[in-house]
Amino acid sequence: MAEHYRFFDSTADDERVYTADEFAEYFRRVLTDGIFNGGTNLKVETSGTDIRTYIQPGYAWVQGYMYKIDTEPLYLQHEYPDPNLDRIDRVVIRLDKRLEHRYVRAFILKGTPATSPVPPLLTRDENVFELSLAQVRIIKGKSYIEGSQITDERLNNSVCGLVNSLIQADTTTIFNQFQHWYNSRTTAYQKEWGDWFATAVTRFEQEWQEWLSNLGAKTPVISVNGKSGSVTLSAADVGATPASHAGSGGNAHPLATTTTAGFMSGPDKKRLDEHIGAGGTAHAVATTTIAGFMSGPDKKRLDEHIGAGGTAHNLATTTTAGFMDPVDKDELQALRKYRSGMDSATDVYTTVEYKRKDGTLLMRSVLSSKVGNNYTVDTRTFYGLNGTTVRRTEIYDITYDTNGNPVNEVLR
Repeated sequence: MAEHYRFFDSTADDERVYTADEFAEYFRRVLTDGIFNGGTNLKVETSGTDIRTYIQPGYAWVQGYMYKIDTEPLYLQHEYPDPNLDRIDRVVIRLDKRLEHRYVRAFILKGTPATSPVPPLLTRDENVFELSLAQVRIIKGKSYIEGSQITDERLNNSVCGLVNSLIQADTTTIFNQFQHWYNSRTTAYQKEWGDWFATAVTRFEQEWQEWLSNLGAKTPVISVNGKSGSVTLSAADVGATPASHAGSGGNAHPLATTTTAGFMSGPDKKRLDEHIGAGGTAHAVATTTIAGFMSGPDKKRLDEHIGAGGTAHNLATTTTAGFMDPVDKDELQALRKYRSGMDSATDVYTTVEYKRKDGTLLMRSVLSSKVGNNYTVDTRTFYGLNGTTVRRTEIYDITYDTNGNPVNEVLR
């Protein structure tokens, strides 16, 4: 059986040459794969303005080989989204030992668009080994990536994890000794608790019975409020309210007047219930010239925005006048236009954004499905007042003449 040993210096008569993988094998016996520490070490993030993600500086360990991003974040470009279906990409660190490659680098594994998309599988064989730093959900028709679309996988041991030592002591004997001590002490503590509880219950029952017995020995009343013998007690003697509701002066509360508080009289209560004034006349229903109570039909018409003709106001359409819809009002305001994503081959901006005066996004137009030098699909996404909630998405098919000029944009 062959013996292997390393590493030793060479001599003039005995040259010792070692491969990079032999050094990596040495370290594979000491450390596990993964990233060093946590925090922002190789964390995947996004600026939220385009279709790129970036990896923060840090270190990783892949099958005995070191990977490092130094000083500045590393930016990676994702492919543009499918107009109809979401997909899930993965940001990975790939070790490739094949002779034509021989590197450890960051890549994006593109997912497959689907109704229920799943992340692409990692490659792990004798030449290629990948660690996944994050999953990135690419939303259909959306030309930028937000932080909520990124799922951090650095601490998932099945796809990445933290670097740990493979050198460990056998603690089985120590654990078994502790477990034996723990079980014996638990049994002793349970017995002590049961004995104490039984004694406490017995003592409590005795004290309770003694208290009840003492309560039954009634003490006769000698005097009440300074009066003794055979006396007649008044409400004041026991702190009760007089039957007549009399005050401390001995007089009953008088009826209320316009200047003095008191009890409400029966006639006042009746007038209050009927909304009747001092003159004895109920308030009349209001007319177009005289103030008064609002009638039920008037209240109903007011609630329904009904005019004198008896018809409710509807929202305006392209052929009928009416109230303006808030969405129409939002989309008619003055907008600011921003272009990005220049295609250097055609001098065409592939993304155009329209923003409100307050800077929130109203609509984003993204060109895709390039055929030759022409983009054949325009995906327009409209957003609510907060600039992030999608109101609707419109997809237009673009056709061109023989000179490459766009002639038609047809809504699907």
